[in-house]
Amino acid sequence: MLPPVNASSFEINPTIIMMIKTSYQFGGHPHEDPYAYIVDFLELCATFKINGASDDAVYLRLFPFSLKGNVKRWLHNLAASSIRTWKDMANQFLFKYYPVAKTLNIRAEVLNFSQGDNETLYEVWDRFKDLLRRCPHHDVSDSVILETFYSGLLLMTKLRVRVAAGGSFLAKTPEELYGLIEDQARNEDH
Repeated sequence: MLPPVNASSFEINPTIIMMIKTSYQFGGHPHEDPYAYIVDFLELCATFKINGASDDAVYLRLFPFSLKGNVKRWLHNLAASSIRTWKDMANQFLFKYYPVAKTLNIRAEVLNFSQGDNETLYEVWDRFKDLLRRCPHHDVSDSVILETFYSGLLLMTKLRVRVAAGGSFLAKTPEELYGLIEDQARNEDH
């Protein structure tokens, strides 16, 4: 059963629905990233507004068109009372299509992260951020994340970062460290 949305209060342009159905669908395959999918879906929905419709209502109304196969069947089998808001929908979707084992595997990758022999700071930082993006619910504090990243750097990279930090990398706040690493990585890329 579809979530309760006041569907009679607005109509969505059929072109938008057709665009979503033909080019933007989630099928639940292992190579598909449910978090990236949600981000992309919201980004797409942000490109238009419907008079009189809340963002929540638009998201809920369009989301079924963005699903296919077993994922669409899963949505139709949800109890109507289980979905009241977009947040409810996103949480149910992620709970179903982002299994705990995947979270645990990525969390382990984060906590055991290390720089490759030929990786620049820019490359290793970009790879690390991508890992964090793939699992935003990793439940690891910013301090531990940054300590892990720093500990996993090769000695020469670690020395450059420490010099940029004024000699004491871990004495800085997480916000300062993120900014410092971003600046160092960006400068190295140019």
